[in-house]
Amino acid sequence: MSRIYEALQKAQNEHRNDQPSSVSVIEEMIRPRWEAAPQKETVDRGPVLSLATRKAWSPEKKRMPFFDEADSIGKEQFRTLRSRLYQLREQRKLSALLISSAMAEEGKSFTAANLAHVFALQPERRVVLVDCDLRRGSLASFLGAPHTPGLSEYLNGECALEEVLQAGGAENFFLLPCGSRVQQPGELIASPRMAKLVEQLRARFDWVIVDTPPATLFSDASVLADLCDGVLLVVKSGATPIRMAKNASLEFKKKSLLGVVLNKSAEVLQDSSYYAYATAEA
Repeated sequence: MSRIYEALQKAQNEHRNDQPSSVSVIEEMIRPRWEAAPQKETVDRGPVLSLATRKAWSPEKKRMPFFDEADSIGKEQFRTLRSRLYQLREQRKLSALLISSAMAEEGKSFTAANLAHVFALQPERRVVLVDCDLRRGSLASFLGAPHTPGLSEYLNGECALEEVLQAGGAENFFLLPCGSRVQQPGELIASPRMAKLVEQLRARFDWVIVDTPPATLFSDASVLADLCDGVLLVVKSGATPIRMAKNASLEFKKKSLLGVVLNKSAEVLQDSSYYAYATAEA
């Protein structure tokens, strides 16, 4: 039985009343699927994007725990997820990463935002977080940042890349918000301008983290997966129907599915003594 299937089964079996009520806790289950030899990065990321708009972000600490000085189990889980992704990166090309889910309200935007942030905490690692949910984008709200101008304005040819990129407090953490709501957002996502944007971002950033609408509701995630190097599927423990999660995982399996992120798992909280020890040793 694959670890991906085990994660989906676990999400189905856990009950909602066992979930923590504050910051979501993440248990990652990534299983490498490649046998390629390790590679060293030799890509020149290009000049620093000094033309990106500087904004004063006011992040929600309950949604963006790395902006809070206090340590937490959630922070440690994101660090573990980051480490696993670097292990995969030694085996294959991995810079543009798509985060999706089967349904809404499973924690994909929470996962995308905090994964981008934990990457950006590393010295000399430039990270851009791209909100490709043109229907209901929420990443700007997580960071307390303006949501316009953004991706929709760029894809419509109304703004240049430098006009829609935002830089907050951290010098190497950038946001490309969703922008204004538009008619036929799926057509914009599938346009050649979207593909060109991903390539431009690859050339300038170490990590491109892409947030999408739910995979079973819209085609956007499938289209964007073809432009990215790998996919993480987020499922909410005790909430995501196993059938829908399996259907989404099968769809992404053809498009470099890296694994499943199990969100709000009560099991992680039960082993609090381990995390107390890990924090003391850090």
